[in-house]
Amino acid sequence: MYRIPLFFTFFLCAVLNTAVAQFKPGDKPNVWRLEGVKLYAKPTLAAKVIRMIPYGKQIIIVEEIKALTLPTKVTMVAKGNIIHKPVPIRGFWSKITVDGKQGYVFDGYLSSLPCPRVDATGCEETETYLRRNFGTPKVVAVKRGNKKTYTYPNGNILITSYYDGCSDETITLKNITYREALLFTNVYTYMADAIGDLTIKKAGENTYLINSYSCD
Repeated sequence: MYRIPLFFTFFLCAVLNTAVAQFKPGDKPNVWRLEGVKLYAKPTLAAKVIRMIPYGKQIIIVEEIKALTLPTKVTMVAKGNIIHKPVPIRGFWSKITVDGKQGYVFDGYLSSLPCPRVDATGCEETETYLRRNFGTPKVVAVKRGNKKTYTYPNGNILITSYYDGCSDETITLKNITYREALLFTNVYTYMADAIGDLTIKKAGENTYLINSYSCD
């Protein structure tokens, strides 16, 4: 089941998005860019493109080249339309291996988080994604406001409430960076056109809270 909302606004709290070492040799992150990432023959945008690596593909880090910082931007999209200014994101060139081939990619779009499933209608439901990847949650339901709190084994939390045809959803993700929170939000909002007041806030060390409001 997918979110089918009617309008979309976006807000990000001010959090410093700095380039720090993100991966070490042997790490196996996933591609979080919906359009995929380019695998280059050399660590430069002028180099030959060996292939495109699709969204959700797992790769192996050979080396992260910290001296070569590459800035780019993430643009949130709703129903195929750009609806706000791009959000800056930074990363490095990383030498990687994928399907037996070696090359270089911009690692700002990589994360060890498992990728949500997406199709032409959008991203899978949040609870489905969290349950599939982080285990069966403990659920506490409150009748007033139709509120439910899902607490997953790794500490991630999902809080949902429904009223008057609208819903409010708060996701707490642990052991991630602000950059990864941006990547998650970009996929989470794919093909959605009614998520309002979307926010990302730091809620502790390596912990981020993502809140959204939507109406049918």
